[in-house]
Amino acid sequence: MNPIAKPPSLFTFGCMSLGKDLAKLNDHIHVARTAMDAGVWFHASPTYNRGFTYMVLRMAFDEARSQVPPIIIKIRCGTPRLLRFEVEDALVRMSKALDVRAEQTEEEVTRERGAIKNTYNQIWHRPQAQ
Repeated sequence: MNPIAKPPSLFTFGCMSLGKDLAKLNDHIHVARTAMDAGVWFHASPTYNRGFTYMVLRMAFDEARSQVPPIIIKIRCGTPRLLRFEVEDALVRMSKALDVRAEQTEEEVTRERGAIKNTYNQIWHRPQAQ
């Protein structure tokens, strides 16, 4: 499955409010699931609510694997080191939910993860120009 194959939705669900009040965790998961049911793209950032937004999203995505939406992750890119860290962090924290779809076989998952790793290695481990 090509994760970029789905065209952008007319609206995007901004996830900034998710995880703001952990006493209402189930309500936040419900809001995320409702947006998932609507079929819209999501937008999140590791800085939203000290990272609890990612936690809520992961919980909602784990409840409905076949409905995991395309997600735009906001990252800071002040330096190559920070950019690298934030890309790696988003992949680590969200990878189980983002890259494994219910209909994928184990072989497809392994192949997709290999492609992600190869792309990552091409970007971050290419020889530096002198």
